[in-house]
Amino acid sequence: MWDWSIKSEGRQIPLKKEQVNSYDHGFDISLYEDASEINLSAEQIKQNVIKLLHIYKLDNMQLKEQAYAPKTWEEMHNIFTEYQRKRSAFLKMAGYSSPSELEKMGLSPQDINLLKKGIAPENFNTHLKIPFDFGGKNDFENFSLIKTHHVHSNIHRIIDYQIANGFLLKEKFIYLPYFEGRFYHA
Repeated sequence: MWDWSIKSEGRQIPLKKEQVNSYDHGFDISLYEDASEINLSAEQIKQNVIKLLHIYKLDNMQLKEQAYAPKTWEEMHNIFTEYQRKRSAFLKMAGYSSPSELEKMGLSPQDINLLKKGIAPENFNTHLKIPFDFGGKNDFENFSLIKTHHVHSNIHRIIDYQIANGFLLKEKFIYLPYFEGRFYHA
C-alpha cells in the first residue's frame, strides 16, 4: 500500500501537526508526535488506536491485526487493473441487491441508480477492508461501501497514525479498523 506509492525505498511520510490540526478539532495532538521522539510498544499503540476508534466515532468496528506483506510495483499494477473492474461490478451488485440497506445508509434513489451503473455516489467510497499490502484479496468479500467523510477518512487516519509513529516499520503489522458485511453504518 505504501511501498508501491512511494518510489524511494524506505521513505516514510509522517503526518505533520499542521495536517492533523486541519481535520482533528479538539483532538489530542500528542498521539501524532514525531516517530523519532516516541518509541511506543505494540500495546501502547493498540490502546491509542482503540482511543482513536472512539474519538472518530467508529465504535462499531473491531481491530484486526494484519501482517505487512508489501507488493511489488508490477503486482500492484495488476491488482489495481483488476480492482477497477471488480469495483464497478461490486457497486452494481450493491445497487441491485441491497436497496433497503442502502437507504438506511442515507442513499437517495438517484444515488442507488448511480450504483447500478457502477458509479459511487458523492461522499461514498468502495473501501478495501483489508488493504492489498496486508493480505487483502481482490474480491467482493473484501469490498465495502462506506461514507467517505468521515468514516473512510477516519479509518485511514488511524492507519496513518500507526505509520507516522514508525509502528508499521518496527512491528511489520498494523491494527486495522474492521467490520463485517458490505456496508458500514456509523
